[in-house]
This record gives sequence, structure tokens and C-alpha cells, in this order.
Amino acid sequence: MATKNNKGTGNKNNKSARVKLLQTILVFAAVLAIAAAAVAGGLHLQQKLNEKASQNGGTGQTEVLDGENGIVNKGIIDLTILEKASGYIMAYTKSGDDRTLDQSLHLAWSDDGRSFAALNADNGICFARRTDGDHTIENPFLFLLKNGDYGMISVSSSRPGKAAIYTSQDMVIFDQEIVLDLKIDKKPAQLQCFYDLDQDTYVILWSDGKKQFKQTTADFQTISKPEAAEYAPWSNPAAATWPEKAIPGNILAVDQATLDYVRAKLLPVQNISIDPLPASIAVDRGDQPTLPGTATANYSDGSSAQVPISWDSGALDINKAGTYKINGTIGYPQFDNPFIESKADPWITIGDDGKYYFTASYPMYSEDDEQGYSKVTLRRADDIAGLQNAEEVTIWTNNAEDKIFRYIWAPEIHQINGVWYMLFTGSRRPNDVFAIRPHILKCEPGSDPMDPTSWQSLGLVRPAAGDSISFQTFSLDMTYFEAGGEHYVVWAEKTTGDSLLFIATIDPDNPARLTSPATIMSMPEFAWEQVRYNVNEGAAAIKRDGKIYLCFSAAGTGPEYCIGIL
Repeated sequence: MATKNNKGTGNKNNKSARVKLLQTILVFAAVLAIAAAAVAGGLHLQQKLNEKASQNGGTGQTEVLDGENGIVNKGIIDLTILEKASGYIMAYTKSGDDRTLDQSLHLAWSDDGRSFAALNADNGICFARRTDGDHTIENPFLFLLKNGDYGMISVSSSRPGKAAIYTSQDMVIFDQEIVLDLKIDKKPAQLQCFYDLDQDTYVILWSDGKKQFKQTTADFQTISKPEAAEYAPWSNPAAATWPEKAIPGNILAVDQATLDYVRAKLLPVQNISIDPLPASIAVDRGDQPTLPGTATANYSDGSSAQVPISWDSGALDINKAGTYKINGTIGYPQFDNPFIESKADPWITIGDDGKYYFTASYPMYSEDDEQGYSKVTLRRADDIAGLQNAEEVTIWTNNAEDKIFRYIWAPEIHQINGVWYMLFTGSRRPNDVFAIRPHILKCEPGSDPMDPTSWQSLGLVRPAAGDSISFQTFSLDMTYFEAGGEHYVVWAEKTTGDSLLFIATIDPDNPARLTSPATIMSMPEFAWEQVRYNVNEGAAAIKRDGKIYLCFSAAGTGPEYCIGIL
């Protein structure tokens, strides 16, 4: 997408390395003032000039960059050659049956400029915003921005005469879609974009099928009138290979740091090393040795984690002096899949008591199943594995007295200020799925949450005074989290025909009523959120390293169902 993440910090540490990179130059005399230009192999790549070179008085004459691969350009220009390209990133779309997903920005990488392998499992990473039409990304063209970040320009059949610009700090997260009107009445062809250092402006090149034109813009907000211009249309090396069904865009040369970062983020994460453990441990006879409980595992994306160790100490005799070799296995527990049968909307949490709790939508096996979607159940165990076969207790059943009816969906158990609450979806009318709203149960403080008599219904979650949006229509999947001393709930609500995510604050001592008006957090704007249905729902917060990530489900609930992250 363009991208449904809050704007990331990007690959800032690599930006200085990118600025130092001398990339090959697309030469067209009317735009770039470069003498003695010559391009070999039919492959044109933009140059990122070292902006500090002229400040430092560095000058030089460019020669061949990766000439052995036919990716060549020559010219005389004021700069210092600081680093050679170490790899290549290709933009592409796909010629598949699913236009909404295939016509998005895909990336592939190569270390030789000839053989390209798909990134992100051959899936798109940037999608056109579709809030005002059936827009797609076609003919993507990557380029470098003035500040060292990346840009991508593309067209869409649904927007004749216009181009869309997307920006990225790291070539992984793209955002800031900007639509430019090129002042023509058809989809432009041969679209390209470059930064012109001499004029301190961006040059956009395109063709109407008969003539070639150029326009300039300093900020992608205002753009000059089209002028006739001649330039070499983009072409890729004849011998290059790329992913199956790929419709190639252009190719951008990158430095090693950028290549490593993009691969780390968009290739499957793998363990690459384990930090050394103590080679030996000495204990007195009769004493149990204290063995390391975890090891530091390092991964291909640059992260590390403490991973549990399972030791096989069966051969150890602590009452007999000697040297013993003890083997251990490093890894996380593996669970059966499915872990528990017939449990949609599963939810696991750990309580202040150190116990794990599990709840999920109680299944409905047929249309005449009177028990389906009618109750809230709960399991408890000492660890996650124990939940699989733990006793399941029905803590609450829908009833007319509470005015809560089927469909009871997506229960979540949370401790809020030390008190157990159960958030769930239920209908306000018998057998009316379109009347579902968020409801809440409360466990008597100090009582056992596994005791059904300890729970009472607080009814509907109520909006704040004056809030005319919250819970007015089909709404479900409420979740809770705390951040910075504030307490929040997030839920899905179908207010515009689409299912959107809303957020509001609550008083932790009275979580059955919102304390702020609802604010839209996310809406289904991009193609991957709009397969069969335009849906954002099922949010859940994850806290890690001082950040909060809100994961959510998108699109229809068939094989197209997917997860987004805010």
C-alpha cells in the first residue's frame, strides 16, 4: 500500500550511504547538462549525485559503472565517486487474474543487474489509494529524491492524463500519494521522472503515443505546461530475467547498505547465528547446575531475540563427580495447527496471576444450531500449551433479560485496572446479525474469573456525550489497550458502507462508556483491503520496544483475508 503504516523512521542510517553512491545517469541533453554521454546495453539508471562533493571541492570525471554488465554511462560532471553500486532493485507489476492486487508496486532484487528475484514473496508493497475510484499502479518508475529518499511515479487506467507520485525513506514503506494532472486526455506512456541537479527541479517525461513531452515540478504540487522533448524510452537488458508474470518497470542501482536493508525487510526472516554460551559450568557434587534458560538468536533482518533452551540432562548424575556433556535445543514451542478446533476469533492473554486465559467465538455448526454464537466461554492454564486441553467453562449465555442476543462474536478478556472484563459483540435484537454492537461483562473484583457466578453484564458499551458516530450502525470486534497512562478501545464499525476502525478513550474504572468522541484510525483505502468486501476489522494491539502496533484484519473472510499493521 502507500502504506498503511504510520510513517516509519525509514532507513535513516543508510541515507548517507545512498548519498555517497554514484549511480549511472539517464542522459538527455535537453534536461541534464552532461557532456560526452554514452549509454550501453539499453539500460538507463538515474544518478544520485553526492550533494556534499561540490561543497568539499571534490570534482572528477565519471567513467564506467558496472561496465561488465552493460550498465554503463559516461559523462563529465562535478562530483566525487565515493562508492560503487552493489546491487539493483527492479520495479514491476504482474499480469495475473487479480487486477486489484497485481497492479501494485512489486520489487525484485539482483546483485548483477541481470537475474532478478522477487521480494516480499512476489506480493505488492505499495498500492494506489482507491477512495475515489478503481485506481491501480501501472508502469512504475523508481527514482531518487533530492534529499536522498526514494520516489516512484506511475499511471492508472482509471486516471487518464494523470500521474501518481509515492515517496519512501527506505524503499520498503511508501506513503504520501500525490496525484499530478499532466494536462492530457489519455493515459501517458513511457512515464519517467528524474531530479535535475542543475535546475534544482524534477523532470517528468512522457509520451502521448505520437510525441514526447517533458514537464518540471519543484514540489510535486505545481507542474509546468508540457513541452516537446526527445528522450530515450526506458528499456531493460534483453538478457535479464525476472519473476514469472512480471511486467517490468525500471531498474535502480543501489549501494550495499540499501540492498541489505531492503532484502532484510522484504525477504523471509531467518536465523543467522546464535551467540556463544558458556563452554562449561562447575558445580559442587550434589548441587543442581544452573543452566542458561535462553540464548541470543540473531536474525537476517538485523534483530535479535532471547530464545528458550530445552536441556536434556538425563545423563547427568549430580552425586557422581565427573565431566558431563549436556545437549540443549534452542527454539520456541511448536503447537498443533489447528491449536483448538472450531474456534474463530481466538484470544489469549496472561493475567496478573501468571495464568494464561483463552476465549473465542463459540461455534455455530448449522443454521438451526440453537447453541451457536450464543455464549462466552473461557479456558485457563499454566502455559499456552496447556490451553489446548484445558477445561472450557461457559461464563455467560445470551438472554432476553440482558437484552443481548446472538450473534455473540469475538470475545476478548482484559484486565483493566486489575479487574477482569470481557468485551464481545452481541445483537440488540433476536437473530439479527445486522444489529450487533459491542457489549461488556465484568468479573467481581477479587473473584475467580472461571466462576460463572462472578460475572455480570454491563450491557452495551455506550458512546461519550454528544458523540453521534459511535455504535450507530453494525459494529464489532472491540479491543482494549493502555498507553502513556491513557486507556483506549478500538472497534470496527460500518458507517459509510465500508467497515472502518475507530478509537476512543475510556475511564478504566468505568470502561462501559467512552470518554471521548470516536476518531477514525483506519479505513479500507487500498486494493488489498478491498477484495470482495471493503473491510478493516478485528484489531489487536501489540506493545514492543516502546512502540504500539495495531494489527487488524482486512478484505473478505476467504483466502483473501489478510493482516495490516498500524
